[in-house]
Parts: sequence; structure tokens; C-alpha cells
Amino acid sequence: MSAPRLWRTARQKKAGQIAPPRAASNGTDETEAFIAQARWILEWHNKRSDGFESRAVAILGFTGVILAILPAGLALSTGLKPTPGIRWTLLGTATLLLATAVCCVIVLAPRHTSAAQIEQLRQQWRRKVEGRTSGVAVQNIAESLLHGTQVTASSPVDVSFREANSRGLWFGVAMYLLMASLTAMAAVVIQVFWQL
Repeated sequence: MSAPRLWRTARQKKAGQIAPPRAASNGTDETEAFIAQARWILEWHNKRSDGFESRAVAILGFTGVILAILPAGLALSTGLKPTPGIRWTLLGTATLLLATAVCCVIVLAPRHTSAAQIEQLRQQWRRKVEGRTSGVAVQNIAESLLHGTQVTASSPVDVSFREANSRGLWFGVAMYLLMASLTAMAAVVIQVFWQL
């Protein structure tokens, strides 16, 4: 028997999201439902991580461009007098932009993963082929995904959840820092226009 298939609503198809698996109506083993749900959760958190990474790349590019343009903008030959207010707000803007870039790089850091060991899976397959075990293959696969009997072990689902939440946290910090740096940049622009 196969695991229940994933279904999508029209809105989720548009957004590229998947929906949780439906309960099997043909009376399949409950273990297969756990495997399908664990796979869905893994995919969902991996998509969350991918989304944070793609947005972090865009913000990193934006901050890089602004940091590259910022010194060139200071070389105005229009008689601009660099007051202490302008200097401090420029320093604050540059610092906030650098902090935003660091947070985006943390979001892009390599992922930590946890998966069933290949050798363990091969041993289970050999036992199955040799006829030493019967009827426990599906439970072994579910255990490798969820680690339900090993309370202290980190399952792939747990690791995927923690990774997505960590990336989300750092992305949120980057967004707040970007908002603060744009505010500081606006203060610089106001001070420069005030002198013109």
C-alpha cells in the first residue's frame, strides 16, 4: 500500500504551497499516515527555510548596493558642510546596514540536517530480504523520521523545524535593522537638503 498523496487547494497551487496529506480512506496502516505527515512537515519547514534564504539574498544585495553608493554620495561638491549630525547619522546608517548584511549572511549559512543513517537503512533492508523481519519496515522508516522511541535524539523533523525558526528569527532581525538603517538614511538626506 502506498502513502496518502498530497493534495493542493487552488490558492495553495498559486502560492506554490503544499497542503497536509489527507487521511487515507482505504484503511491503510496508521504508520504510513505518520510517515506522510512527517514528510509533509519536513517539506514545509524546508520551504520556509528556502523562502527566508531567497529574501535574505535580495536584502543582502540591496544593502551591498547602498553601502557601495554611500561613500560616493558624500563627495558632493555643492558646498556641503559635514556637520556632526550628518557624520553621526552616516555612521549610524553604515553600521545598521552592515549589521543587516551580517544577519542576512547568517540566514544563508549552511543548514544542519539530520537523517536516517544509510547503513541502518541497508541493514533493515537486508533483514527484510532475508526474511528475518516482517511487518516492521514501515515502522522503522517512521522511527527514522520521527525518533518517537528515542526521546533524547533529534529527529529530522525537529532539526528542520529548528533550522526554519532560526532562519526566520535572523531574517526578522535583518528586517528591523534594515528599517532602522532606512530611517537613519532618511535623516541624512533631510540634513543634506536642509543645507542646500
